[in-house]
Amino acid sequence: MRDEAENRAGSRRAVVKYTAILFAVVLFFIALSYFIGARNDSAAEALHAENASATRKLEALQEENVRLQNENEALSARLLELETELEKLRLDWAEDLRQTEDRYKADYNELLQKYNESVKQEGAGEND
Repeated sequence: MRDEAENRAGSRRAVVKYTAILFAVVLFFIALSYFIGARNDSAAEALHAENASATRKLEALQEENVRLQNENEALSARLLELETELEKLRLDWAEDLRQTEDRYKADYNELLQKYNESVKQEGAGEND
């Protein structure tokens, strides 16, 4: 009986040891799971913060794009106005140039005519 009692006590100790080992392994896995979850949570928070930052940057870029498009449209319209004004000024300048040229031609022709008349008078005065 004594052997039997010792066997039972040994079996109980083995079961208790086995249960304690299983309990320790379960606690280890629970702790490991907690730390992995905490690490994943911090990584998720970092990704969320990065995503929020990227979203703000994207919104700022979109606003900048809209502003630049509006500015481009305004500048294009101003360019068209300036090109139209330049063409008008070119035409005015060309007309002024033609008028000045005509005036100089008229003055030249008048001076030439006076010169020719004076030459004729001098030639007629020498012949007398």
